[in-house]
Amino acid sequence: MEEMQAPHHGPIPSVVEKICIQGISDRNNHTMDGQDHTGLIQELNGLRMDDLTERNSTTQYNVGRMYDKGDGVPQNYTWAMVWYMKAALQGNSSAQNSVGILYRDGKGVPKSDSTAKEWFFRAADQGFADAQFNLGMIYRRDDDHPKAVEWFLKAAQQGHGIAQFSVGVMYYKGYGTPQDLSKAMEWYLRASDKGCAIAQFSIGAMYEGGEGVTHDDYAAAEWYKKAATQGLADAQFNLGILYQHGRGVSQDRLLAVRWYRKAADQGLAQAQYYIGLLLHVGTILPQNKSEAIEWYLKAADQGYADAQFNLGSMYDEGDGVARDYLKASEWYLQAANRRHTIAQFNLGSFYQHSKGLPLDISLAIKWYSKAAAQGSADALFSLGEIYYLGKNAPQDYTKAMECYSKAAMQGHAEAQNRTGDMYFKGNGVPQDLVAAREWYLKSAAQDYAPAQTNMGGLYHYGEGVPQDHQKAMEWFLKSAEQGDASSQFNIGVMYSDGKGVPQDYQKAMEWYLKAAEQGDASSQFNVGVMYNDGEGVPQDYRRAMEWFLKAAEQGDASSQLNIGVMYYGGKGLPQDHQKAMEWFLMAAEQGIARAQHNIGAMYYSGEGVPQDYQKAMEWYWKAAEQGIASSQFNIGVMLYSGEDVPQDYQKAMEWFLKAAEQGDASSQFNIGVMLYSGEDVPQDYQKAMEWFLKSAEQGDASSQFNIGVMYSDGKGVPQDHQKAMEWYLKAAEQQHASSQSNIGVMYSDGKGVPQDYQKAMEWYLKAAEQGDASSQFNIGVMYNDGEGVPQDYRRAMEWFLKAAEQGDASSQFNIGVMYHEGDGVPQAYQKAMEWFLKAAEQGIARSQFNVGLMYDGGKGVPQDYQKAMEWFLKAAEQGIARSQFNVGLMYDGGKGVPQDYQKATEWYLKAAEQGNVDAQAHTAVMYQGGKGVPQDYKKAMDWYLKISEREEASAQFNIGLMYEGGKGVPQDYQKAMEWYLKAADQDYASAQFNIGLMYHSGKGVTRHYPTAMGWYLRAADQGYTDAQRNLGLMHYDGMGVPPDHEKAMEWLRKAADINTIKSLEKMSQLSKASKGPIGRLMGITGKLMSFQ
Repeated sequence: MEEMQAPHHGPIPSVVEKICIQGISDRNNHTMDGQDHTGLIQELNGLRMDDLTERNSTTQYNVGRMYDKGDGVPQNYTWAMVWYMKAALQGNSSAQNSVGILYRDGKGVPKSDSTAKEWFFRAADQGFADAQFNLGMIYRRDDDHPKAVEWFLKAAQQGHGIAQFSVGVMYYKGYGTPQDLSKAMEWYLRASDKGCAIAQFSIGAMYEGGEGVTHDDYAAAEWYKKAATQGLADAQFNLGILYQHGRGVSQDRLLAVRWYRKAADQGLAQAQYYIGLLLHVGTILPQNKSEAIEWYLKAADQGYADAQFNLGSMYDEGDGVARDYLKASEWYLQAANRRHTIAQFNLGSFYQHSKGLPLDISLAIKWYSKAAAQGSADALFSLGEIYYLGKNAPQDYTKAMECYSKAAMQGHAEAQNRTGDMYFKGNGVPQDLVAAREWYLKSAAQDYAPAQTNMGGLYHYGEGVPQDHQKAMEWFLKSAEQGDASSQFNIGVMYSDGKGVPQDYQKAMEWYLKAAEQGDASSQFNVGVMYNDGEGVPQDYRRAMEWFLKAAEQGDASSQLNIGVMYYGGKGLPQDHQKAMEWFLMAAEQGIARAQHNIGAMYYSGEGVPQDYQKAMEWYWKAAEQGIASSQFNIGVMLYSGEDVPQDYQKAMEWFLKAAEQGDASSQFNIGVMLYSGEDVPQDYQKAMEWFLKSAEQGDASSQFNIGVMYSDGKGVPQDHQKAMEWYLKAAEQQHASSQSNIGVMYSDGKGVPQDYQKAMEWYLKAAEQGDASSQFNIGVMYNDGEGVPQDYRRAMEWFLKAAEQGDASSQFNIGVMYHEGDGVPQAYQKAMEWFLKAAEQGIARSQFNVGLMYDGGKGVPQDYQKAMEWFLKAAEQGIARSQFNVGLMYDGGKGVPQDYQKATEWYLKAAEQGNVDAQAHTAVMYQGGKGVPQDYKKAMDWYLKISEREEASAQFNIGLMYEGGKGVPQDYQKAMEWYLKAADQDYASAQFNIGLMYHSGKGVTRHYPTAMGWYLRAADQGYTDAQRNLGLMHYDGMGVPPDHEKAMEWLRKAADINTIKSLEKMSQLSKASKGPIGRLMGITGKLMSFQ
């Protein structure tokens, strides 16, 4: 809102002209003004009408004059006209002039300018000066200035003072004659000689303004005094101005007030206004706003626009009266209708901002346009703002630019700055950074702080000018010294960043504080950040919170976000997730994406609110749509895992890609994982490697680790253990435990580096200290096996326990093994069983197998074939061949399950197809005996042959039996002997015994008892009872040796001592396989980590 206006000082031609017209209209040089009319009245009373009618025209005129003025008789314009007309018709020029006046003014007769003009002509033709003057006034009113000058001159040349003054006015204004201030002064002087106060005033005004004469306040004061002494209010007012300011007279403010009061008492609106102004502002007169309003009202009632404006301003500001926008608007409207520019501007503002008036942009534009038409740059600027902002009106950059540029051309600093903005942004005009700089510079030259700030911005970013941080700082300082908070803030930023000045957090804080103390929310926020981070000041979370709160109260969303973060983390105040949520919501409602993300995270984790994955997804979605990569990543994670949303790998991939394209390393990593594993996307190791590389280049340790794994495995790239080691080392330098563990494995295995158990142990220890269970496990393995360290079962157990406590199943398994074997700890089957169960419940097949063995053998638990079967099945379903074999045995023997040869054979086959020799042997037996499958000697032979490929003696022996018996193959004793010999060479007792039998009986070889005796002896030495028995019989019968009953009895006793068969039956039947599960526990292994 504009301030109230002071009065004009110096010449006021418009007032002079007005006063001249008033004085001339009422003047008549031929009246009896100042005379005593008593005698004439008495004489008239004594005369008859006829006598009066016959009197001369002068008497008739005087009678009309008395009726006209109500002088001695009641005023009566009709009778005045009657008597004036009588005299006028007789040629009385004074009466003719008066008839013209009554017609001109419509007194006693209908108003008629044409008739008035006729009567003025009659009088003027007789040389009557008043009529000549009045005729000039009519022409002046009709804008026929040459005719006006002509008649004014005729009257003036007769010494008519006001006519002389009027001629001066015409020369002064250049109306009807070329402007000539010297001639104007000449005529004013002639009129003043006649005592014309208005002429004296006008001469004073010309001296005061230096118009047509040299400026001379002293001469002005003298002439004002002459007119003022005659009671001319305008002169009294201007004389007061001179006394107030001591111009042309000694300064005397009290005397100035007296002259103001004289003029005001005569009703001069300008003087009334000025007295009101003095009382309002409390200069010269004691401040009294109530009296000021009274004087403003007097002037306002006369239509004085400045007084009307100031009354509006007082109601607008609540200055001396209760604030009342409606009354303010009423007074502004009165002033605006009198072309008061600022009132028009303020009225436009009222309509624009709905102050006391309904919002009406069209009326706002109307009044701004009126003010603009009178040259108001402020109004032009406001019009530009309406079109620029497009608030409640259509946005129109072109019109905005027109208004801004017009105001800018008038030197309006804010408009010049805004014009620069328009060129800078290319709004309404083509973008032109050079033009933007020119306009900013013009505005800045007027010390307009925002423009100086913008100049700083141009140099800071190098837009339209070469980048120059030092010059940027110079401009920011100019603006900041005026208290501009934006520049103070920017200076703080430059000190924070060390641009244009050495980095100095303390100085940055000083500048931020200056702006912050002015209420600049961004600076308050930054002060909070510096206290939070301890930059330039000691770290102080409590003070950080205070500043964030100040900015947040102004609606600063970043501060609201940070307050939420501080409540969340309990920084500077007690942790309070509910309050954190409240502040995050405030910031989120302003569209702050990070706050939206945090709300999503809190709903996801159930912090401060009940856990709600759907709401988490909604908030993540809002943030993600604004491009927050973390939210895009989290949406991908939720879709990937199917948390309260349908699992959708393809959509998960889409969101990961959005985040990854923004450089989000975690998303790039996840894309790599999905391509590596082929989860609902085609498996593509090469593309997986590309994404891992993108993430790894940003320092993502997990991606660096996975690249190492891919080089180790040769997936997507040629296998290269050296490169694998390079990538593991990169991740390891970031303390990535899995990478440290794998480096240990590489040194342990000598892959990519020379084998070095000590270095392996060093790297395992680094990872183990971070709690890496795999490394703790591997350290245990090294102590268990004595690799790189002395073998130490106790320490192996310590490390296995550390890993096992973290749930590492391999360690739990190995602890079970150690308790089972009594390695490093006392043997304890019960504890072994406890640890095997822990690993088995995590799905470790080897442990499930061992649990089955423990139940089968009743070790550490009561023997329970049913439970043994349950655990064997779990391991078997994971493909453990020995467990599949044992399931077959359980079905074969009916242990824990009903006996079922068919199922036994099925499980034997599963294990056999994995190369389990025992299972292959049992499969052959089942085909040979037709148990669970149709008898099929050929298939039995096929399985025996498979087993024999491993030089398995029992298979070689059974193949020999098949050839000997002609089962599945043609009977062939020679081939039988060949296969028996292969088995016998491996000290297989049954084969040695059968070779003895063949030499004993002469099957496929020449019977030869000594040779038979030799083979029986080899078998007997292994405790083979049939061989021992046969040796006894041969010694008894003297076959191949002399009969020797004592030796015979010795061998027979050996056979009897080991509970063998005592009869002399031939030993041609097939040897049986083991009757129980294979009971060898699995050993301890260490291998590379897989993907995270």
